[in-house]
Amino acid sequence: MAQETIEMVRFTVRPGAEEALVSDRPAMVEAVRAEFPGMLSARLAKLDETTWLELLVWTSREAAQRATEKAHDIPAVAAWLSHIAEVIGIERADVVVAEGR
Repeated sequence: MAQETIEMVRFTVRPGAEEALVSDRPAMVEAVRAEFPGMLSARLAKLDETTWLELLVWTSREAAQRATEKAHDIPAVAAWLSHIAEVIGIERADVVVAEGR
């Protein structure tokens, strides 16, 4: 059985693009879900004044990898990614215990 994977993407946003990043996000998430049904949930958080965190939960590490390789070809995703100035890091972790679904 595949193990759920958490994907954590830390990034900065282009100057003046924070509002668009947030307002364009629902269309981006909907497009990713339509193309990659392995995405279970998505959360956007702000770590500090300049650093953001996209936290995604996938059905498996393979599902996360497939989306990473192909999502930029989806117009709504490409539009959302245009608001990002720099990706600081992408990490994945396999879920060991999950509660509170």
